[in-house]
Amino acid sequence: MTDWRPPGKVVGEDAADVMTNADGTPLQDLVLRLLTDRLNLQVASPETDLLEAGLLDSLTFVQLLVHIEQEFGVTVSPGDLDIENFRSVSEIARFVATCK
Repeated sequence: MTDWRPPGKVVGEDAADVMTNADGTPLQDLVLRLLTDRLNLQVASPETDLLEAGLLDSLTFVQLLVHIEQEFGVTVSPGDLDIENFRSVSEIARFVATCK
């Protein structure tokens, strides 16, 4: 599990952009690494729509949920399963940031 910490209050910045792990790695980078290392997905940018790009199908989505829970120590409840939370690296990072 990645040891990460929520940001202090930063005005005008998205929590997903400023949240880092213990060594200072941004949350978006951690999510991108998870997609690359665990799911073998090559994502062009944090804003790439994973569904439109054909990278996220139903099986990969379930695998992603499992890895998010394991890597970040969060629980994804059925109420959190709005696909908009998982469309891109930046949306996934934002979702994880709100789960802690």
